[in-house]
Order: sequence, then structure tokens, then C-alpha cells
Amino acid sequence: MLITAQRLCKSYRTGRGTVNALQEVSLQLQAGEIVALLGPNGAGKTTFVKCLLGLIYPDSGEVRLCGFDPSCQPCEALAQVGAILEGGRNLYWQLSALENLLFFAGIAGIPQRVARERATRLLEQLGLAHRQHEVVGNFSRGMQQKALGYLAP
Repeated sequence: MLITAQRLCKSYRTGRGTVNALQEVSLQLQAGEIVALLGPNGAGKTTFVKCLLGLIYPDSGEVRLCGFDPSCQPCEALAQVGAILEGGRNLYWQLSALENLLFFAGIAGIPQRVARERATRLLEQLGLAHRQHEVVGNFSRGMQQKALGYLAP
């Protein structure tokens, strides 16, 4: 089994109470299968994918990527997948371009010295070196997507 999610639950506290983004969501995906997540805004699609990738933790339930638990074995699990999530919520808008790259490299288990070298080289290749210390919230949507494409595991 490539991806297994069993009974995932995730809720968020808001100023208006608790929002249940995922309620007992399960999925099994085998090699060669294609799945589309469809639903209106706020249906929990992005929350579900982020739980699968270990970017956020479900309140309950279990995830396996090629047998690895992304919450306990993030390096092994994320080495099995690549994902680019649509939208500007995949970058930390208050962090600089360099800080975002270093943050996500840390999640992937890349040593800080290596991550800094790679991030610097990548920002040069993307033509963003001159803006590396600027918060990404000031970038155009296209520039954000350009940088985001390289943050995927």
C-alpha cells in the first residue's frame, strides 16, 4: 500500500468555536491508482493532504506513506513523495525567502550547513538572491509559486 490513512480527525479552534476539518477520514491508495479530492472551500482537502505529509498532525488516526509514519519517521516518509500544494498557505508569509527554505529543509532533516548552501544556490538560480531576506508576503503570487515549487519534499 502506498498511502494509508485510517480514521483521521482534525479540528481547529477559532474565535467562533471549534471547526471539525476532518472526521474519521480513511483512504487506501495502491500503486497506479489516481485519486482526486473534491469539495468546496473549507471541506478539509488541504488539511487531509497536510496530515498525510506530516506537515500537521491529526488529532487522532493513523497515516502511513509506503509503510512509514510521517509523524515519527518524517525523513523516510517524505522521501517517498513529492507534493506542491496550491495556494499561498504553503509558505510562511512572515518569514523571508531564505528562512522559509531553511525551515522546510529542517523538516526534511537536511543539516543546517548543507541547507544554507543549497538555499543560497537555489535563490540565485531562481533569480531571488537579491530578495532572500525579504518576507515572502511581499512577493508576487508568481514569485511565491516559483519558490514554493522548490520547497516540495
